[in-house]
Amino acid sequence: MSLNFFSGRARMRSLALAAVGLGAADPGPYLDLLGPGESDAMRSAMLTMSGCGLTVRALWREIGMKDDRLEPPYEPGVVMTSIQSMAHEADAWSDAGDGLPELAIGDVVYVSEPDHVGTIVDIDRPGDGSVHVTTVDGGSQDASGRQVVVTYKRAFAPDGDVTAGPMAGQGRRVFGTVALPAMLRHFGGASLDVGGLAMLGAAGLGAAVAWRNLPALRSAARGLVRRIRS
Repeated sequence: MSLNFFSGRARMRSLALAAVGLGAADPGPYLDLLGPGESDAMRSAMLTMSGCGLTVRALWREIGMKDDRLEPPYEPGVVMTSIQSMAHEADAWSDAGDGLPELAIGDVVYVSEPDHVGTIVDIDRPGDGSVHVTTVDGGSQDASGRQVVVTYKRAFAPDGDVTAGPMAGQGRRVFGTVALPAMLRHFGGASLDVGGLAMLGAAGLGAAVAWRNLPALRSAARGLVRRIRS
C-alpha cells in the first residue's frame, strides 16, 4: 500500500512507531502516553496493567479521536470492551468469522483467545493467501517483567489463524479488525489543515524521536497539534 505521508494511515503508523520502546522501566514517557490527566494512583496502577488495549486507546487519542471512553478517568478492565463498542459505533468493525478481513496499515487487529490487540504498521502479502503483518503492541514485558511497547511480526492464514510469530501454535486466531478511516470519520482526527501539514513536515522525524525521549517536548507538541486542529 502506498501511503501519502500526511494520510491518516501514515500518521497512525508514525505515532505507533514513536511509541515503541516506551514502558514501565521509564514511567514518565510511558504514562504520558497511556494516562495523561489520570490521578497519581491510576497512573501508578497502569504501570502493572497489561498495556495492549491501553496502547490502542492512547494512539486513538493521540491521532485526535474524541470520545469520553478515551479520556480520564480510566475505568480498569473496560478497555477491550470499549475498543469493540467504539468500532461498532463507527461501523469500523470487520468480523473474522468467515475468514480474514481486509487488513491495512493503521488498522487494529484483534486476536483471541485470550484477547489481544495491536496496531498494524507494515503488511506483506507473499502470494500464498497468507498475510504477514508487523504490529505495534502494548502488553509485552521486558527482561525484568515490566510492561513495554514493542513491534511483533506475525503471519495470518486466510481463515485468520496465527501461523507464525508470537501466538502461533496456540490456537489463536484473528477475531476481528478495526478500520482506521471509519474511526476517524466517526470520532474525528481525520486530517490537519495545510498549515499544520507544513509544520509537521518541517518537524519530521526529529520531532518524533524527541517526542519519545523528552516528555516536556511531547506535551508541547500535543498542544501544538490540538491548536492546529482547532
